[in-house]
Amino acid sequence: MMAFLGIICAGVAAFVFASLAAGRLQQVFARLAWRVKRIVANYKLKRRTRKFESQFVDGLTLVSNAIRSGLSLQQAFEMASLEMQGPFGEELAQVLADVRLGASVEDALHNMEVRLECEDLNIVVQAICILRETGGNIIETFQIITSTIRERQKVHGKIRVLTTQGLAQGVIIFCMPFALAILLYLIAPDFIRPLFTTPLGLLLVMIGLTLQFIGAFIMKKIVMIRV
Repeated sequence: MMAFLGIICAGVAAFVFASLAAGRLQQVFARLAWRVKRIVANYKLKRRTRKFESQFVDGLTLVSNAIRSGLSLQQAFEMASLEMQGPFGEELAQVLADVRLGASVEDALHNMEVRLECEDLNIVVQAICILRETGGNIIETFQIITSTIRERQKVHGKIRVLTTQGLAQGVIIFCMPFALAILLYLIAPDFIRPLFTTPLGLLLVMIGLTLQFIGAFIMKKIVMIRV
C-alpha cells in the first residue's frame, strides 16, 4: 500500500514538474516569438523607409510640378499617389484617405511622419504646415527643399562609401591575426602549440583577444560617421 502511494505521489510530482517545465517552455517560446516578430517588423519598416527616401526627391518634384500647373495641394497629392509606385504613393494615398475621413491635412501629414520617421519628410511637413498657416510660395519652398535634400543625399552617399571602405579595412585587420594563427598551425603546429597548452600561452591569448576586441570597438567608433 505504501509503495502504491509512493508511486502515485511520484507520478503527481512528475506531472506537476512536467507542467511547470512545459509552462516555462511556452513562456520562453512566446518571448522568443515576440522578439523575432519585432525584429522582422523593424527590419521591414527600415527597408520601407529607405525605399521611401529613395523616391522622396522624385515624388516631391512631381508634387511641385503639379502645383505649378494649377492643382491644389490635395489634388497634387492624389496625382502623385497615382503616378508613383511603392511606399511614396501608398503613403500619399493614406494621407488622402485620412483627409476624407475628416482629419485635417496637417494631422494626416503628422501621422505619416509618425509612421515613417524620415528626417527629410519632417522638413517638408513642417514647411507645408507653416505655409498653410502663414501663406507663401509653396512651389519655391519645394524647390529649395528638393535641392537641399538632393545635396544631402549626395553627401550621405559619399560618407556611406567612405564608411564601407573603413569597415572593410577594419574587418581585414581584425581577421588577420586569426588567419596567421591558422596558417602557422598548418605549417608549424609544434611552434604554435605552446600558445594553447601552457598557462603563459593562454594568458597571452586572452590578452591578445581582449586588445583585439577593444581595437575593433575603437575602429568602429572612428569609422562610423553620423550626419
